[in-house]
Amino acid sequence: MGANQLLADILLAQGQAGNAREILERLYKYQPAAARSRLIQALLALAQSNDNENEQLKFYEQVLGLDAEQPEAKSGRLDIWQRRGDEAHKAGDLETALAAFRTAHLDDKVAEVEREIRDREFKARLKALNEAEQAKQQSVEKLTECRQHEKDLEKAVSQYQQQVASLKNELAAKKKALQKAKGDLQHDWYWSSSTRTARPTHGT
Repeated sequence: MGANQLLADILLAQGQAGNAREILERLYKYQPAAARSRLIQALLALAQSNDNENEQLKFYEQVLGLDAEQPEAKSGRLDIWQRRGDEAHKAGDLETALAAFRTAHLDDKVAEVEREIRDREFKARLKALNEAEQAKQQSVEKLTECRQHEKDLEKAVSQYQQQVASLKNELAAKKKALQKAKGDLQHDWYWSSSTRTARPTHGT
């Protein structure tokens, strides 16, 4: 145990936190109390030297698993989630921002984003209602227009029927007049023909 502790101290002093971590994690399985503080130190060093936030979070979470109140790990974890939340908030991604702030337990920011989400949803519902009302109004106007068109069409049909009826009457009158004229002509021709063929009788 002492040798492992000494070797871990040397590696940490030389900036070889990864190698120190491997030794200390093996030691932690058998002697947690002897390895805890140095393992935390190694994990914090790895987090500080890593540029990947996801990797940093993994190290911070591992530290907090060893000591839930470790201040540097708590602060580092909080900074990452707050920065992520602020960036998402600025970009308008309220759901992502809300999740980040909740993870960081930033109650004030959580309340602020929740209020913005409610406002956004209210505005969206209001917009939908306005669009529905506009669509309804357009439908009413279209229906009114169709009914007016129907009335105009009915009026046109009625006028057409009246014209047809008038033409039928006129045609019937002309037909009747033609028949009368034809009859008169036949009558005149008959009497004219009878007059030409008649012979005077003598001795009467």
